[in-house]
Amino acid sequence: MKESSPTLWGRLEWFWLQPISTARFALVRTVFGLTVFLWGITLVPDLFTIFGHQGFIDGIRYNRSQVFALFRYVDGSLVVGLAFVLLLMGSVALILGRFTRVALPMVAVLLITFTTAGWGFFIGTENVMRVLAVELAVFAALTPSWYLDGSVFSPGAAKVLPAWGVRLVQIQMTVLYATTAIAKWQGTAWREGLAVLDALAPVHTLRFAAPALITDSELAVRLLTWGVLGFETLLPFLLWHPRTRRLAVILAFVSHVGFGIFIELGLFPLAMAVGLVAFLSDEDAERLSLLRDRLGRLLGATRHPGRTVSSGPRLRRFRAGTRPH
Repeated sequence: MKESSPTLWGRLEWFWLQPISTARFALVRTVFGLTVFLWGITLVPDLFTIFGHQGFIDGIRYNRSQVFALFRYVDGSLVVGLAFVLLLMGSVALILGRFTRVALPMVAVLLITFTTAGWGFFIGTENVMRVLAVELAVFAALTPSWYLDGSVFSPGAAKVLPAWGVRLVQIQMTVLYATTAIAKWQGTAWREGLAVLDALAPVHTLRFAAPALITDSELAVRLLTWGVLGFETLLPFLLWHPRTRRLAVILAFVSHVGFGIFIELGLFPLAMAVGLVAFLSDEDAERLSLLRDRLGRLLGATRHPGRTVSSGPRLRRFRAGTRPH
């Protein structure tokens, strides 16, 4: 008897609730925690100058929608210092895979608190981080903690969780790249092939001067500009196709890092990496779990003797019986 095709509802259910390896979520969680931690470290020199009592943001007015900005209720240097320590502690917990169900919502609220209070000092990186934090915090709050904790290098033996948390991140990245591409197509400089030269021109935003081979060649500038425009236009599609997904993730990250080498982008490349790693397959994430054991053997470690590291076969058997109907 021929098996009936999945219904639309079945496809949607599979898209959102498909069981994926916990190693995949751990990878997203770890990179996000690292991004927040490094972002917090960059605040240290000016923390109290910006947020402290009588600092630059003292007396800021909040609107009614900013209910999660804690500094609207309490302020002062002691409160700022405590909030900052909790932010760093939460980010470290995410890196290590400990108390994730508590750490993610806490980091989200504190990230909103700091970025709302100091909105005039931050760039687009913080907007990406805030949305990621909210998405991951909602997922953590609604998911049992035993699925959320664990190092990215821990064996993922038969542990799966619903895909909808990762899907939220994937959809955010798709929308972000699509809207960015549309905006660039509307700009004359991008269509004429001069936008890259304009980006590398302002001295106050440059980290290093771009090679003269690029800036002095009209052909090189146009090819690079149109290449970036074409790639970002196709990227939302390339990220979802299984055959092009891995290459698209690598090229997108290289592109962000490449511009970040010459232009002061802060932690923007790393913040985008949080969303990009969400597109990696379970198999790619599980390969990272093998790295710990390999490093352990190189260092003479003997933890978990005889324990099977790869969970691929068991995970595939689990999925085999959960196709949409």
